[in-house]
Amino acid sequence: MNTRLLHASTLAVVALGAGCTAAALVATARYGPGYASDAVTYLSVARSLAAGEGFQAHWGPYVQWPPLFPSLMAAAEALGASAMAAARWLNALCYGAAVVVTAALMRRAVPSRRFVVWGALAAAGSLPLLQMAVKAETEALFTLLVVLFAGATARYLRRPSWNTVAAMALAAAAACLQRYAGVWLVGSGIGAVVLRPLLMRGSPRFSWKKRLLQGAAFAAGASLPLGGWLVRNRVVTGAFTGRAASSAHPEHHLSQSVAALADVLTGWVVPPLGPVWARGLLVLGALSLAAAAACWYGRCVPLPEASEDPPSGRRSVRWAAAGLVGAYLPFIVLAATVEASSLPSRRLLTPVFPLVVLLAAAGLDALARRLPSAASGPSWAQRAFVVLCFAWLCYPLALSGAYVAVRADIGGGGYNTDAWQTSETARWLRAHALDDAPVRSNERSALYFLTKAAPPAREARAGADGYYLVCFDNPKRARLHPRLDVSPVPDRWPARRCFDSSLSRASRRVTEVAALADGTVYRVAY
Repeated sequence: MNTRLLHASTLAVVALGAGCTAAALVATARYGPGYASDAVTYLSVARSLAAGEGFQAHWGPYVQWPPLFPSLMAAAEALGASAMAAARWLNALCYGAAVVVTAALMRRAVPSRRFVVWGALAAAGSLPLLQMAVKAETEALFTLLVVLFAGATARYLRRPSWNTVAAMALAAAAACLQRYAGVWLVGSGIGAVVLRPLLMRGSPRFSWKKRLLQGAAFAAGASLPLGGWLVRNRVVTGAFTGRAASSAHPEHHLSQSVAALADVLTGWVVPPLGPVWARGLLVLGALSLAAAAACWYGRCVPLPEASEDPPSGRRSVRWAAAGLVGAYLPFIVLAATVEASSLPSRRLLTPVFPLVVLLAAAGLDALARRLPSAASGPSWAQRAFVVLCFAWLCYPLALSGAYVAVRADIGGGGYNTDAWQTSETARWLRAHALDDAPVRSNERSALYFLTKAAPPAREARAGADGYYLVCFDNPKRARLHPRLDVSPVPDRWPARRCFDSSLSRASRRVTEVAALADGTVYRVAY
């Protein structure tokens, strides 16, 4: 690739990343990024850190998630910026950076310029990455760290050195401090060091002793920061992650986990209509027909080259991406089945989406090369195949465009939507401090986020003879489907739904303080 073309392609990739960042900022311009209960926890921890109170959430000691994301928000708060604004800009920039790094890896892994462009557009216009960038969650930065780790691993497979080992360890350690799922990168990195002679046949080798030292150094550097955080959690709460997994999520059968995984993966390719088994058969059938046709026609004339990387360089990127995806999918399925964690979902699978797109671009390029060719260049079959691949991009790009338009209209999601920001109950709470007694709620994160008040878990208030109970009507429906919830709620949540079991005792006296359109405030006497 000549220098002028290289510079032009680099500028195009940077412009694509900037466009992704701009799209995320437009989607969050109304109220800010989406804040659900997890994001509110990060916000409260960031404010506590900035105030010098340590890792304290609005409900107690912060141990359920790693510390990196709220620490970055706290740094912005300490410097005079808003933690909410910091989360918005951080995730938007991570979205654009992940697209840029993914496109750079594609230039090394995919020989055809056509499919490099296809892969870059598929990653940039993907709804999974955009959704995570619009929310104040940990996935956007975690995805960027995963892609950076894949690039460092590919460099190590191609040309091992202590510098690449350090880069791998740094990316894996940061990922572990962003999400506990980052431990998957530690195992994948050790596997890359150990299996390199098998994966990169024909490349220069070095002694097993040096490989052992590099593997041990990587494992130590990648896992020690997370180990220190887990020890801190154990000292503070007596548990490494602050809870027993089975208490938060029901147990799942392996078939349920696999079905949920298939539902998400097929949804990336075709619209999520009909049963998951039908979509799975459709995707597998299309892939089987394409592979059979490619094998039948034989090899074709290569398409124009996108880079001057030798085959070993392309192979290293593909092995790194395939290894990470191949290790992560079983990891998520087993975690849901054995540890009773959440079923595989779009949010959990988003970190490997750029690598899946990279592998898809490499696979489509290989299929195109096996279609019948013409002596003068690409044949009509090859051109038609490329046109069909680019036509498919209309599906994710249309979804992403509609998502940006909706979020720009109603808000970024969670509590940052019209349904919550214009809530009559929230307005009443902002006008009435309720600071003479503890405050409880069936939606405590909303109470903290919308009222900008002190944490609601104020149980030890001297002289209090009871507490306030704030009961939001049907909060989950209002939070998840604000545009669809246009009809009035037919029945107010019964008071017993908002109370704990002890409120059924006759000794408790419940007084209605305020009855509002979307909630009720009670005073409960001891």
